[in-house]
Amino acid sequence: MPFAGQSVVRPLYDTLLVSQVALAATVVPLALIVLYRGLKRRFFKHRRLARWVLPIWLYVSITGVILYVMQYRLYPASATIAGVTP
Repeated sequence: MPFAGQSVVRPLYDTLLVSQVALAATVVPLALIVLYRGLKRRFFKHRRLARWVLPIWLYVSITGVILYVMQYRLYPASATIAGVTP
């Protein structure tokens, strides 16, 4: 869906979107590996990987909400461009 924001907001939105999508694609397999190692009681390996996965997962979660707010609440014109009513 096209984003209606302009000027300084547009590069910020694009940067957040690209980083969020790329990290969201990597966090799923990493989270599954962390879960598997925890269930198999391989706590040393679990903890070592979880230290990296948790901040990535938090970033993906928070930026997802920020992107939603930017797309549909701060710049709702982008929804009407695509013919969607917010």
